[in-house]
Amino acid sequence: MHKLLFSFLLVSFLGYSDGAFAAHAFSLYDTPKYPAGFTHFAYVNPDAPKGGELYLANPDRRTSFDKFNPFSLKGVAAAGISSLMFETLATGSSDEVASMYGLLADDMTLAPDRMSMTFHLDPKARFNNGDPVTAADVKYSFDTLVEKGAPQFKSIFADVKQCVVLDGRTVRFDFKALNRFSLDIKSGEAVALVGPSGAGKSTVFQLMLRFFEAQSGAISFDGVDITRLDPVALRRNIAVVSQEPVIFSGSIADNIRYGREEASTEQVRAAALAIFRRQNPGNCDALLDLPARE
Repeated sequence: MHKLLFSFLLVSFLGYSDGAFAAHAFSLYDTPKYPAGFTHFAYVNPDAPKGGELYLANPDRRTSFDKFNPFSLKGVAAAGISSLMFETLATGSSDEVASMYGLLADDMTLAPDRMSMTFHLDPKARFNNGDPVTAADVKYSFDTLVEKGAPQFKSIFADVKQCVVLDGRTVRFDFKALNRFSLDIKSGEAVALVGPSGAGKSTVFQLMLRFFEAQSGAISFDGVDITRLDPVALRRNIAVVSQEPVIFSGSIADNIRYGREEASTEQVRAAALAIFRRQNPGNCDALLDLPARE
């Protein structure tokens, strides 16, 4: 029986490169922290006891679970099913902002035009019965998830055009592109992009940040073509508020600093107070785990 192995596609987190780029890991802001061949993340204890029993609370306090499939719409899945029983092509680390490392995959390649991502499966990738994980399994899992899974997965993978099996251990994900799209936003003007999943809203944003390169035409800020700008400097001047925000390990202050690691304590405090306007500075410091004002 095929197992669902949905791919962990963080193409929107990939760094800039003029040509095809193959690596064990990709990072948005900096060089990946962990080198090829690393055995464990720094926050993991490799000597932790193995075996035993794990007790998890019910996922819904009103009732217990009634299914073991965490990807379907109806019902309540048992706690920990999706995170403990399924593995993805790549996984993120909890001590970096936006990095992904091969998990089932031992090599990942971003196409020169950033319109596809290729994953090579690690020969050691196995199902729990010992069968090897193949490219056909990945495609089956992806297609099943999009076609029969809960509706949110169609939105999550809206920018993926198709999954293509290249050989027994290699699979490629092709991304959708925008054609004949033109938009002019004047300084100080607020514009909302509205449309169904797959219409290209995320793609416009990814093009602005140079996660993808436009194959024709140009994107300019204040009359300057963004290809003439440093990608890191460009991204530091664009803020993102995700529909499904992610909280990384560490304090709230640490999470605020992910956008600007050199930010001072006063800058972090000001950013937090701008969000929690009803919070007084004293309570804010305790919430952020910052040193109290003298």
